[in-house]
Amino acid sequence: VSLVWPGFNGPVANANQQRFLLEVLAGQWDRALTAAQMPKHVSGAIKQSPPLWQQMLQAVDAIVENQSDQAKLGVMAPRLPPAVEDLRYAGLRAWGLTQVRLKRLVKRPPDQRLVALLSVAFSCLHRSYRADPIVVDQAVQAARALGREPAVRFTNGLLRRVLSDSVASAADLAHPMARFNAPDWWREKLVQEWGADQATKVLAEGQGRAPFCLRLLGGATEQAQTLLGLQSMGLEVCLDEHDEAR
Repeated sequence: VSLVWPGFNGPVANANQQRFLLEVLAGQWDRALTAAQMPKHVSGAIKQSPPLWQQMLQAVDAIVENQSDQAKLGVMAPRLPPAVEDLRYAGLRAWGLTQVRLKRLVKRPPDQRLVALLSVAFSCLHRSYRADPIVVDQAVQAARALGREPAVRFTNGLLRRVLSDSVASAADLAHPMARFNAPDWWREKLVQEWGADQATKVLAEGQGRAPFCLRLLGGATEQAQTLLGLQSMGLEVCLDEHDEAR
């Protein structure tokens, strides 16, 4: 199957490389990394990845930048490494959850960078990005890198408190602000304009994942084989009018 390997000049002909891409598309990273024979420059990049706490800090900077006046003016942010972009995106998606938990557990909210770090950490805990103790440890190291020891104690205590009370943590996730990742004023505005039922549908749709578009090179037979492979992994795949798998 003629799939394109990132940074590799030519189609992917190696069966292990094809399996790697298919496993990645199915979200099976562990299986992909152990089963595939990756090009040296790709495997080297993975081995040289910075520790999670440093990636968290990069995501924090990106989130703060995303909320800056420059971003509001449409200034493009610099390109981020994929792992950092993933943390940034997930942190922004957990922003509403972070506000709910801060309101419940904290009398005075911390500064913007620490809030961004907590949002990244909450997103990691919620989706089991790493084992809980690792997430807490790496978030604490990131807080220490911010240069304030009180921030270290605050981050460690807050994350452990959330983990120790599963009932309250589950209730946080059910809160409308966390569920829809939208502030009260925005939800109220949608209800006024669309009604409660339609507003709920609009907000819920905003929490769904956008389709992933994949361009397949090669003939119809090769494309059909690739589609069957993706569908066998439980992925919903269809062809658009330009014959690109989506």
